[in-house]
Amino acid sequence: MVSSLCCALSFLMCTVNQLKNILILIIIMVVTCFNDQYSKAKTQILEAIDSRQNIVLWGEGCNGKTHLTTEMFRDNKMVNYVRLFEDELPSSLKKNNFVIECTNINYVTKDLSDESFVFINMNMFKYPEYTKLRSGKK
Repeated sequence: MVSSLCCALSFLMCTVNQLKNILILIIIMVVTCFNDQYSKAKTQILEAIDSRQNIVLWGEGCNGKTHLTTEMFRDNKMVNYVRLFEDELPSSLKKNNFVIECTNINYVTKDLSDESFVFINMNMFKYPEYTKLRSGKK
């Protein structure tokens, strides 16, 4: 009885520690300002490039989509990628991956429904110069 109680207690402690680690991870991933959003998007786009996935950057405007894509092309990170905008369809591309910058979520849900891609949401914050709040919060 004592050994089973100790075993249950150690399992509970292990589970609590795992939950603490998960909560810490969630807290780290919270985006609190434009710069956090941009950094997170940059990390996500680099991971997508490393795994050779198509990429869709979404945000209503002034979110850093074009700046981030330009930075990736300038630094030669997107050598085998074609840059598209939401009025262009990637269906004709066979050899190259694509990165699309779009402002219309309907384009993502309808026009890209047959494509596989990594979706990067950059819509929470705008570049601070275009908002009244220093954080960039809309």
